[in-house]
Amino acid sequence: MQDAIEDHHASGGSIADIARVHGVGYDALRRRLNGEIKIDAITGRVQGLQPGEEQALVEVSVEMSEVGLGLTRQMVKDAALYLVSERANSFGEDGPSDKWFRQFIGRHPELSMRTPEKLSSVRMASSTPEVMEKHFDRLEALVEEHHYRVSEIWNADETSGCILGKELKVLAPKGSSRVVSRSTEGGVTTTLMVAVSADGEKMPPFFIFQGKYLLSGLLQHAPAGSLSAVQESGWMTQELFTEWLKRFVSFVRSKTKRQVLLVVDGHKSRVNLTTALFAKENGVDLLLIPPHTSHILQPLDVSVFKGFKASYRASIKQHHAKKRGPITRNDIAQLTCGPFESITKEAIISGFRATGICPVSREVVLGKLEPRMAIPKEKKVCAKASTMEERMRFLEYSVGMERLKRKALEDRVRELEEKEPTKRRRVNGDSLILTNQETINILAKEDEEKKLKEEHLERKKEEAQARKEQLAKEKEITKANNYVVKWNSISNKADSLSKTLVDAGKTTQKNVLTFLKTLDSVGDLEDMPPVSASFFFFLFFLTPTTTSPPSSFFRSGSLR
Repeated sequence: MQDAIEDHHASGGSIADIARVHGVGYDALRRRLNGEIKIDAITGRVQGLQPGEEQALVEVSVEMSEVGLGLTRQMVKDAALYLVSERANSFGEDGPSDKWFRQFIGRHPELSMRTPEKLSSVRMASSTPEVMEKHFDRLEALVEEHHYRVSEIWNADETSGCILGKELKVLAPKGSSRVVSRSTEGGVTTTLMVAVSADGEKMPPFFIFQGKYLLSGLLQHAPAGSLSAVQESGWMTQELFTEWLKRFVSFVRSKTKRQVLLVVDGHKSRVNLTTALFAKENGVDLLLIPPHTSHILQPLDVSVFKGFKASYRASIKQHHAKKRGPITRNDIAQLTCGPFESITKEAIISGFRATGICPVSREVVLGKLEPRMAIPKEKKVCAKASTMEERMRFLEYSVGMERLKRKALEDRVRELEEKEPTKRRRVNGDSLILTNQETINILAKEDEEKKLKEEHLERKKEEAQARKEQLAKEKEITKANNYVVKWNSISNKADSLSKTLVDAGKTTQKNVLTFLKTLDSVGDLEDMPPVSASFFFFLFFLTPTTTSPPSSFFRSGSLR
């Protein structure tokens, strides 16, 4: 169309001839030349997404997937509707249909619907090239210094879980509304500490059972050489890790007297001065991988534990099929024996290779951090477009990409915030050589600061307790004083009331006597009505007075 317009301006030929030569519509060319519509106007059937907008949606989908915020089917459809919301489109009020989505996926073979693996945002933020580079700098320094043999490079980690385990899929009648699985009531946490070497060797496992007492029979039918301990929550602690480290030293010293490298994660049970000093004194170099990177840098997590847990769940199913009773702590060792023995040398060695530990290769790990998918170069719209149509497509692509990125990020982050409340956790960190003298000095300083802080807190508690007791004493004294004041007030009120009653009684008696004397002076009391004896009892005996009624009152016999 642009060429036809330029040809008309240059040659001045007829619109019909130029339209026929360039293969464009006569009316479309005429309307643009006459100014009825804009030269770059798009006419014809109302479309959904323009080519640039669809390409923007493709690239945004890829980029969001690479950062762990992949778009769902509905989110893609909502994004498409958002792009065309400011102009006429063929989507309708409900937006793109499922058919449009299937055709969209068909037009772009580089895209596919996948079930994502769960990976927290903290792990993603920690798995950066900078963090990995520092980790391998420390690893390479240790290897160059001590020249470890393959059998002298170890990895240790614990796997914790509930006796119940995770349910596996089972066969059931088609159409069943409910499928149940028999299991133990509740659940008891049990931790299993496992250590493996780069040549495929396994150290006997270390069981940590939940409870207070180490009962006999817990290690019945356990793997040979297994050890056990109990802890109230069933989790690893600093004391238990130090105890396990002693057993580890005894195990490796029976095989070699050389320096040994032990790679572990940065769990708080590892980072303490006692552990660091013991490891250094016994020729064990402790390398702590960066926080939240065990899914990339820990051999056990990469290639061993997944298969072990699947085999363990299967053994639980077999146990339920043979026995009707619930699973107890006494069954854990036996259920673990088979899955532990099934861990192969090949799986262990591949874990060390995949994590770049043995042989040392940072490129293996850094390669995993690179984008897994990329848009083919020929599919991107070139910024050096020459024709008007190409420039239009590039403009649509640029604008659509910017708008779509902003909306997709906002929607996805909002969705994640609603599902997972933000927690204050350490995101970034470096690996740590725990047995390095510099690290030991830091730990010693931190330990001293911790002791001083504890002493300070203890003094604060004692002062607070003393203040609390002093306030309690003052409160008791104040309470007692208030009781005395109240008692005095009540006593004074009682005295005043008593005095008032006495005065009132005297006044009443005086008035009655005056009345009686008046009657006595007027005439005989024989005609006087009978008077209750109780009235005179109150009058003369309850009222403190020495005055007596007239003698003629008693002689008359009126008191009955």
